[in-house]
Amino acid sequence: VSQSRYEVYSEVDIARFQQLVDSFGNVLGPNWVEFVSIIRFVTIIQVSSWPELPYFSGSTSDLWGAMHMCAPRYEEVIAECLTHEAAHFWLNLADEVSPLSTDPWGEAEWVSPWRNDKRPIGGVIHGVFVFSCVALILKALLDHSNKTDAQSRLSSRIVKISRQVRLGAQECLRSKLLTEFGQSIVKAAEQRVNFTL
Repeated sequence: VSQSRYEVYSEVDIARFQQLVDSFGNVLGPNWVEFVSIIRFVTIIQVSSWPELPYFSGSTSDLWGAMHMCAPRYEEVIAECLTHEAAHFWLNLADEVSPLSTDPWGEAEWVSPWRNDKRPIGGVIHGVFVFSCVALILKALLDHSNKTDAQSRLSSRIVKISRQVRLGAQECLRSKLLTEFGQSIVKAAEQRVNFTL
């Protein structure tokens, strides 16, 4: 039986996390603050088999408003993870009102630029949407950054994510499984990353 290792974050750590979220809110504006306000609970985790994991977060529609993420190596990872998980929640809500696909969680046969294994088309649609939102936020942070190392990281990440969004969008549209609403979501996501062309 393996033992789990838990780290308790001090009030100073929690206060620093909140300070960073507030500073992102000042840079990104009230629309971002409202967008991520769907997140009510954040758990910081460590993946013991991959301690240097730079980007990791997760959430489930079974537990609205709660997410987990790795301890951020860089400050901007906080904004990325909050945006990413908030986007999943918002897209889940939209999908409940108007389905994105005729068979979103059927056979895992579609190529996802974010995974090595094939995915149901619903997973690829989510990737396209959430990473297009992340690209916009990272671009806004890049535009406000005056730190060379952060600018380099942000630029590289934006280019990578934008390329993945375009590839994922092509796969979604190729599938012929998207509803009209799903097509509009995917096409809007593609437009969101056009600034990197």
